[in-house]
Amino acid sequence: MRTARPLWGFLLVLLLGLLVTPLAAEEEAPAAPQAQPKARAKAEAPAKPEEVEEEPVDPVDEPWPKTFADPRVGEVPLPAAKDWRAWLVLDNKGVGVWTVKSFPVFPRLACPEVVGIDDWGRCQVLTNYSGKWAALETIRDGAWLGGLEFGDLDPRIPGNELYTGSQRGNLYQVLAYPEGFLDNRRIAFFDGLAVNTLVAGDLDDEPGEDLLVFTWPGAVFRVDPDGPNGTWTKTKLGDIPGRIRDAVVLPGPRREIATVSRNGTLQLLRLTPRGPEWTKVYEAPMGKGRIALRPESTAANTVLYTTHDDGRILRHARPASGRWVTETIYL
Repeated sequence: MRTARPLWGFLLVLLLGLLVTPLAAEEEAPAAPQAQPKARAKAEAPAKPEEVEEEPVDPVDEPWPKTFADPRVGEVPLPAAKDWRAWLVLDNKGVGVWTVKSFPVFPRLACPEVVGIDDWGRCQVLTNYSGKWAALETIRDGAWLGGLEFGDLDPRIPGNELYTGSQRGNLYQVLAYPEGFLDNRRIAFFDGLAVNTLVAGDLDDEPGEDLLVFTWPGAVFRVDPDGPNGTWTKTKLGDIPGRIRDAVVLPGPRREIATVSRNGTLQLLRLTPRGPEWTKVYEAPMGKGRIALRPESTAANTVLYTTHDDGRILRHARPASGRWVTETIYL
């Protein structure tokens, strides 16, 4: 009888077959291509792009952060052009700020405060110390506050006062106390009218400071602190076309008030015994928004800057000859 081949012999044959197969495959594979000379490899390598010097990005073009640091804790720089410096003084949490001005609200601090009024009817007085800004809030009207003025208009109260008015027709007086507190009271109400712009100063031939209130729909009132028991009285001086958005008092004995209106005009207003007198300086078919007086202006050399709703900025100059010259300085 034929005996079976031992199992270990079969396994040995199988193992040899597995080893011989890859060796044969290596012998039959084509030879690897020879390496290219270094010179040829260098010629075939892609050319290195020329280094282009990047133009510096103006910080004002950089995207603004979605959130800001707290200006109550320390300075918060903002993006600005290279010849400007800017810092955040108040993060109003998305509520629009209507008007911002600077006044010495607290004289003992020897540093003018920043005063802002917003769309929720709040007046915020911002004080600065070592780069930190603290906000003192007063008035909660619930509708936007418009005009903003500062001066010693009430002889019954020592020192200066703040004045502002609202879309609801309320006119407020704000008092600042040396201890760092604010309070307010309503001194007049304009039924059915929004208080848009205020002007304070010696505006007529009568002694004392005056306060004018420009409303929408268009009218102008004078408000005086001559009522009983500390109250004020108001007198309507007339209706006006358009909506006075901003105004400044010009230097000189004529006591002129320069105004800009939504109807695209720059006009001068004088209060005379016969009533308000208006003189048109400039007009264009585009609303006007803001006006500023050059600090060095005099009665013989007055310079104003105004804005249009389409972004233009204009310069209006009145030399000693008295004839106004207007030019566009930003388009």
